[in-house]
Parts: sequence; C-alpha cells; structure tokens
Amino acid sequence: MPPRTTTTANSLERRLLQDIAEIQQDPYPNVHLHFDDADIRKACVILTPQDQDPLHLTIVFQEDYPLQAPVVTIQTVVVHPNVIGGTYICASMLNTDEAWTPAYTLKGVVIQLLSFFCSESLEQDHGGEKIDLAEYRRHVGDLGARYPRSRHFQAYECRKCGFGLGWAPTRPDEDGNGAATPNELSSDEHTTPSPTQSKLFELPDELILLIISSLETRDVINFSDAVPGLKTLVRSYDFIRMRELQCFCLKKSFMDTQLGIGVAISGGYRPVFRSEFDLLSQEAFEQHRVRRSIQGVLFDKWLPLPLSRRHWNQVRAMAAARLRDIHGFAQMANQEPGYVDVLYHFMNTIVVQFSTDSQKGWGRADSRSTLSHASEKAVEAYFSLYHLLLCLATEDAATVAGANRIVNRFISGPRTKTQFPDLGHVLVAALISDAGMTANLTLLIIKEAILRNVVWMLDAKGAGYTELAYLEPSHISEYRLSKTFEASPTSYRLLMFLKLFSSAARPSGMRLAEIRDGLFETHGAPPPGTGVQNG
Repeated sequence: MPPRTTTTANSLERRLLQDIAEIQQDPYPNVHLHFDDADIRKACVILTPQDQDPLHLTIVFQEDYPLQAPVVTIQTVVVHPNVIGGTYICASMLNTDEAWTPAYTLKGVVIQLLSFFCSESLEQDHGGEKIDLAEYRRHVGDLGARYPRSRHFQAYECRKCGFGLGWAPTRPDEDGNGAATPNELSSDEHTTPSPTQSKLFELPDELILLIISSLETRDVINFSDAVPGLKTLVRSYDFIRMRELQCFCLKKSFMDTQLGIGVAISGGYRPVFRSEFDLLSQEAFEQHRVRRSIQGVLFDKWLPLPLSRRHWNQVRAMAAARLRDIHGFAQMANQEPGYVDVLYHFMNTIVVQFSTDSQKGWGRADSRSTLSHASEKAVEAYFSLYHLLLCLATEDAATVAGANRIVNRFISGPRTKTQFPDLGHVLVAALISDAGMTANLTLLIIKEAILRNVVWMLDAKGAGYTELAYLEPSHISEYRLSKTFEASPTSYRLLMFLKLFSSAARPSGMRLAEIRDGLFETHGAPPPGTGVQNG
C-alpha cells in the first residue's frame, strides 16, 4: 500500500467522524456508545440484548479505518462459542479481509454485534454447522462451568463510560436530544392544527432540498408521503437517487469526488469484463488501493461514469485514458476509436450474464456477485455503460463512424465467427450508429445465430437432432421449425434479451444527444419500469 499522505489520512478521518455523527444523531435501540474524551478512535460499546444482561465491549478504530475492520473485544463474562479467551470475538466480519468491506459503517457494525449476541442460534463459518446457543449454555453448565445470569456485568467496571454496579441504559430524553415522545405530551398540547399554511413551500426549491438533506432517507420518504407537494419536489429533482450516488468506501457524494466502478478483467481473444457496479471514488481506488466490491469480489481497474453533466465534465478527460488502460490490460486485438470496443464487450457481458442466470445461473460468475441476481441492477448497469458510450459518441464523430462501419460490414457480409465473434457487439454498436437497430439488421442477426447453431444442433454430442440433416421437399416444415428452436434455447434467449435491452436503450425517433441528456436527468438510471419489463 502506498505511504499515507495528509490528504488520504484526512479522508479516512472524515469518514470516521461521519460514522460517529450518524449513530449519535440516529441512535440504534439497545446500543449505547461512549467515546474516549482523549482519543476519538476508542469507544465503549454497551449492548443490552432483550431479556439478557448488558454487555460491555471496546472498539478501537485503526488509522486505516474503514479500509480495515475496527478491533472489537468484549470485557463482560459471557457464555458464547465464538468468544475465545474471554475477550476475543471470533466473527468473520471483524477478523477476515474477505468478510469486511469499507461499505460497513459504525452503525452497521454495532447492529451486527447486537445481532451476534442476541441470536438464538449461530451458524459457524467452517462446515456450516448451526449451534443452538441456549443448548450450548446448558451444555457448558452441565460441565460445571457455572455462569450465573443475574448481574454478570457487575464483574466488570469501566471508569470511562460508567459501566458497572450502578449502570442503567440512558433514557432518550437524557441524551440531550430534548425530544418528547407523543405519550409525554400533555393533553392541552394536542390542539387543533392551525389553519395557517406552512411557509416552508414558499421557499425556493433549492432551500427546501437543503433543509431536508439533513434528514435520513427513510425520514425524507415518510415526510414526502405525508406531504404531496414535497413528494413531487423530491421526485422532480431525483433527490433519493442523488443521495445514493456516493463512494461506498469514503461515503463522498458525486458532487464532491469523481465516481466510477471497479472492473474485473479476463483478457484474451474474447475478453470478459465484470463489475458489481458499486460506486467507488478515484481517490479510494488510487490512493487507498480498494480492490474489492461490497460483496468482496476482486477487480483490477477503475472506470469513471458520467452521472451528471457536472460530473461528466470532471471525468471526461480521464474516461478515454481509463478505457485505453482497460483495453491494454485485457490484451484486446482490435481497437475502435476511443477504445469504445471495451464498452461493446462490457455491455454484451452484462446481457449474457443476465440471460444465463435467468435459466440456471452463470457457473463462472463469482457466487458473491449480486449483478446476476437482480434484473433491475443488471439493467441499471447496462444503462450506466450506455450513458458513458453516448457521452463519448456525441462528442467524437469517429466513434459513431466506427459503429457505422461495424454495422455496414455485418450487413454486407461475410458474417462468420471470424469476422464477428460475438453478435452482441453488433447490437451494441447499432445503438450509436446512424441507422440504429433496423428490422433488416435484426433479421440478419437472427439468421446468423441460427446458422451458427447448425453444427451443435446436428451433433450427437450436442443437441442430437441428427434427423434434421435431411432437407424436406416442402418449403415449410413445422417439425424443423420446432426442433431448430428447441436445439438452441440459450442462444435465442440471449438474442431476446439483447433485443429487449437495445429497444429500451434506443427509442425510435430520438437522437443520441437527446437520449444522453435524458440519462443525465436521471443520473444514468434507466427509464422507469425498464428493469421490471426485462425481468
């Protein structure tokens, strides 16, 4: 890892402070934190599981948090199969690089710790054995190791947080929030609302959005559900999606940093590009060397996304350089203007993965991948890359000219696998070509797909329809039509999804610049309902 600079250290410290502020502003039930006055990287965590004694834990954030998990130990005596040596907590999230992700926040960590000690059963990482914790405690008791339930926590006292003999959970109104619950309001406070209309909505939209930006997302949604005018405002400004456009590691918004995605590359004659499409900042990739997705899937390179006009202006210069870097890393033989053939391969891979998963799951894909398991995420991934392709195509005539050449060569022929290894690339190129996806091109692609499946269809080790080698004298054979389709359902399913994705991406009658601008308005998200239609 490169040496830590002041800038990188500040980013990590800012992330820690952000995590602390989140849980202080929105505490989680049965979780109490007390930070060390002398060192903010140390804190006491008191968990109060229902019907159990309180537990005292200590959490220490290292200088490279959240790149590395915090160090968590337990001081309270507790009977638990995954508490070793009295203080060590054996939890994969805390102790393995594969299970930890910088996407975890402090709030997420303490919630998982609470669940860890509250659960009635525990599934072990090794062997998948499930342990009944109540039965485990009884077994320990039978062996003579007596751990009385009453007032365990008194055995440990903490001078920093006051945990010990007299400790009791702090009431909400003692935390300094000063917020009264509905039940605490006196009867005379339940008065009829004033008919005077709130002046909130007389403010400019920008100020209203600034005010609600301090609320949690769930509170914004509830507030907007209660106030139709606010709901319209939130939707028109794409407020919720904009809030989600942040680096999963540093939690920085696309307004404050350059965001993109990590790309895993399998190079060669037919390279394969994969991504979980978890937004990651260039800073996290370059300076903090983040190389795993939220699910722990490894990746090699980083590719910026447009997201908005302002963001595109910031990443435009690096987009071509990143595509060139990916192109070289994958050792791709051919080269399209602007290295957009990387996007042709990438977009085709998304549809192939989605199509195959719809049948039986893609065996070669990482089992931790989320992309192949949700149609909406696959469609969003496709449109994110398409948006980047549109931005490049509308600013470089050579890119469109290259797409036109691919389409024209395919129409003119020959159309063998030597000239066109993947028919999906032709479909993607057609998205930015002058003519778009025409009926003639669609028919030629279907014919070529059928021809390429002939050997497989007749081979006894393939589909095994050897009888189709005989050509009937009639022009139309219902049997041949039926068996030809049955022989290659995977290919036709893939073509179906490719056509569905293409049709949604390139509406008829719209210029490329119009489609690009529409995606800027939605911050790269597909048209509403596209994921459901394709799913």
